[in-house]
Amino acid sequence: MKKPQSYMRELRKAQVPPLTLKELASKCGVSYTTVWNLENGRGEHVSFAIHWKVAAVLGVDPINIFPSAANRLKKAMIYFTERNKRRSVEYIARMEMREMMLEAEEQRRADRATAMMDRPPRSRHYLLLTLFDFCINLKFEDETNAELILRRMTPDELGDLFHSGLTQEGAIDHLNRAALRLGLKAPELKHGTRG
Repeated sequence: MKKPQSYMRELRKAQVPPLTLKELASKCGVSYTTVWNLENGRGEHVSFAIHWKVAAVLGVDPINIFPSAANRLKKAMIYFTERNKRRSVEYIARMEMREMMLEAEEQRRADRATAMMDRPPRSRHYLLLTLFDFCINLKFEDETNAELILRRMTPDELGDLFHSGLTQEGAIDHLNRAALRLGLKAPELKHGTRG
């Protein structure tokens, strides 16, 4: 293989019409000094993009003219191949981690669904029965009024009453609010039963 400088000079002069260094530099969009350095074997510091421009103007592959560019290209290819391998491994690891997280989330959902099935139903009927049993123990002056209020309470009100912990004060407070909303007489405990 010919030395790069003599081969580049031959290619430059073989153009029709033959190119001077200034003309080659202007066609490539680089400085005269850069082209002179490339032709005289001092172009190791020149970017690969400039090698491509000069080779394109001369109509050849840059690897055929510039051995230093070929070495840099090989190193770049090795670097990108290794980097892509690392990225591929990282990508696979991320996908496996994501899959494991999705499986764990699906398992948590299944566990929650199972727990919901094991829990007693919280239907209006269930809440009413539980609250009737609780209210009977409270000993209201007029139990039918308390029952009427319970029957007319909305499911949200029943749920709030049920989830308040079924304390005497909480039940009376909820029943009084519901009675006020419904326009009924607030239930009162029998004398001597309030603690």
